[in-house]
Amino acid sequence: TCLNRGCIPTKALIHSAGLLKELKGTKKFGISADNVTFDWKAIQNNTKRTVKGLTSGVQSLLKANGVTVFNGFAKLSDKNTINISNETEEKTITAENIIIATGSTPTIIPVPGHDLDNVITSDEALFLDKLPASLLIIGGGVIGVEIGYIYNTFGVDVTIVEMLPKILPLQDEEVASELKKNLEKQGIKFFTDARVMEIKEEGSLLATSFETKEGIKTAHSEKVLMATGRRPSLDSFKDL
Repeated sequence: TCLNRGCIPTKALIHSAGLLKELKGTKKFGISADNVTFDWKAIQNNTKRTVKGLTSGVQSLLKANGVTVFNGFAKLSDKNTINISNETEEKTITAENIIIATGSTPTIIPVPGHDLDNVITSDEALFLDKLPASLLIIGGGVIGVEIGYIYNTFGVDVTIVEMLPKILPLQDEEVASELKKNLEKQGIKFFTDARVMEIKEEGSLLATSFETKEGIKTAHSEKVLMATGRRPSLDSFKDL
């Protein structure tokens, strides 16, 4: 998850976003950088190139250290036996000890409308071919805040809705509070203590309704990102 759909593509995008912000802010240091623009396709190509380079590096390290890799779909038949199948063959291997390290998948909150076409997860958000005009993010944790910063830096109108009283609830409270202030200055809108009730289509946009202490509010956006955490990918082992 980290290499393919998590930390690495996220940090590659954050690096590009940071460079853009730095270039736009050089005037206060006495340096002029006029007409600063960006190429989203090239940014995405750099992200994909970074991911490919690192995953290829891991493959090379495995090979150099004598690790045997089987490609396919694996399922445990008992505590010491794995059945592996792919398009051309099936194999059975045994081991005294087996580690299940199958990564994670996004957690989806089953609110009405969660399955609409323009409701996405971080798996899709990190590799969008085109920048949306607006993005509503459900979840103000690390995933939601990072992706919100990235897209807002590149001109997307971003709104973050968090169920708990503060964003980044698992991080240092003072740091989270200061970060929120900076992101609000950048233009990101936050709603905390807010519970999403429904997502529905209204014309070409999605209308997300959420309950706050002040009552029910609705925000419109081109896309909605479910950033409500990740869970272990254990579907293949649920019957064991």
